[in-house]
This record gives sequence, C-alpha cells and structure tokens, in this order.
Amino acid sequence: MGGKLKAEIDAAIAHGERCIEEGISLVPQFDGRIMINAKTEFEAEFIKARLHEALAEIEAAMNQIGVSCEIRMFKNKEEDIH
Repeated sequence: MGGKLKAEIDAAIAHGERCIEEGISLVPQFDGRIMINAKTEFEAEFIKARLHEALAEIEAAMNQIGVSCEIRMFKNKEEDIH
C-alpha cells in the first residue's frame, strides 16, 4: 500500500476514533436509513449537511459514468429534505 494512501487511511481511522470518543456516530438502519448520534442539535445538523454533500458528490459521479442514480435524504419517514 502506498505511503500516502496509508497515511490517509490512518488519518480517517483516527478521526473516526475521535468521533466515537466524543459520542458522534452514524448508525445504519435495517431500512436503509442512517441515524446520526450526536451530543447537540448543531453537531447533528453539521454532520447531516456534510453527509448530504458527500452523497451529492457520489450521485454526480455515478451519473457522470452513465449509471442512473438518485440519492434522497429524509428528515424522517414522512418529510423529504432533499
């Protein structure tokens, strides 16, 4: 494994460990949803915004290579926030 890639992986693992220590986590649900655990509403909103940005990038990349893709985010089962 290249040194730069290993450093990036190690940094991501360290970041994940810090998040866990601080009580921040993303928990996959059986129905495909992701639950955000955070200490404050601000943290949860920030994580949700970053997650939304990352999913939009994935959707754009998939569509760019010709794979039809639509990723939707919901605040809860009834309210679409996309």
